[in-house]
Amino acid sequence: MHRARSLFACSIFLALLTASGCEEDDPCGEECFSRFTLYVRPTEPATFAAGSYELEALVDGEAVSCNFSVNADHTTHYDCGDREILAGTDLIFVTFPGTPAQLDISLWNGTTALLEETITPEYEVQDSGGPDCGPGCEAADAEFFVAP
Repeated sequence: MHRARSLFACSIFLALLTASGCEEDDPCGEECFSRFTLYVRPTEPATFAAGSYELEALVDGEAVSCNFSVNADHTTHYDCGDREILAGTDLIFVTFPGTPAQLDISLWNGTTALLEETITPEYEVQDSGGPDCGPGCEAADAEFFVAP
């Protein structure tokens, strides 16, 4: 029993030592990346129904299409090329890398269009963490409430 407690205490000490060492080695924190983020929420009290959805987008002239599902029990993560989608009954979250100047977005549930919007993002520079860190990144987002 004493040995188990010693090993546990040692592992906690190593975890703390490692965590503090990481902060000292990387004062700039996590690397940021430029992005546009789309938030689509259902109007209350509605929720997104479990089932298949499709995101269609024209991103600076490039067509993108992603199929994904909403699960009634939990939020699910999908990779669609270099785009990331988180889908749940209360939120569909899509991250587009880079700084697209214009996005034409359509979100479909079967044959029903939930969202059809043209977006021209206004980016803000995110702080990189200090003068010794690399340049900051640019980020913008848009939020829409839809009736599912």
